Amino acid sequence: MDRRLLVMSVTRLSDGVCVACVDEHNTWVRPTRDKTPGWRQLDARDLRDARGQVVVKVGHLVDWPVGPPAPQGVHVEDVLVTRSPPRLAATLTHEELLRRCGDLCKLDLADFLRSGRRSLGLFKPVGVDRILFSAEGKGGIAARIQFCHGMLWNDFSVTDLRWRALGRRELARWGQRQLSWSEDDLLRELKLRICYLVVGRGQAWSGREPHRLAGQHWPFIITVVTDVPLPTEIDYASL
Repeated sequence: MDRRLLVMSVTRLSDGVCVACVDEHNTWVRPTRDKTPGWRQLDARDLRDARGQVVVKVGHLVDWPVGPPAPQGVHVEDVLVTRSPPRLAATLTHEELLRRCGDLCKLDLADFLRSGRRSLGLFKPVGVDRILFSAEGKGGIAARIQFCHGMLWNDFSVTDLRWRALGRRELARWGQRQLSWSEDDLLRELKLRICYLVVGRGQAWSGREPHRLAGQHWPFIITVVTDVPLPTEIDYASL
């Protein structure tokens, strides 16, 4: 059945991508496939419509034919996709996306991290201490953000494809293998501020053989929402 979903995250997972959305009731939905062993992820081609155009982008409303719910462990939001591709219904302006983020920003991060009942949430950081990019890891880029929410300071890796693309661009621009910026540095260099962070929790499952991380889950940032759109495009050949 088709579900109209607002795409909130497109992020790297293993050798593919992971997508997080919300429906009209602000319920989180993660379209995915059953992959064994180890991970659930989509392929980059799952982001395309029947004409081959990438329509699954943050801020896009898509009509996505999905199958039944497939909760497992902390991933209660999972639904399995069908063979039918998504279709673009509308594109939100950046201002509309920011308003929708404000509607979704209801959780306490500490409670979210303690809970074993969900794996997706959106949070407004109180402050950002450090933004890190380095030319290492999968795809030749690693990113981290150190931020505060409530009274809790956190240091999470970032798998957001747009943020990874930004990191690649900035490392190349500065001719560096590592960059470490404060929040003021980000504003000075790119004229933007971080407004919201979508946090997901990864989880590994056992396939035919037990996965070494089966039963564990861990947080990372799957979307960085800034006050103005990020000035980068995703290269889907280099995630």
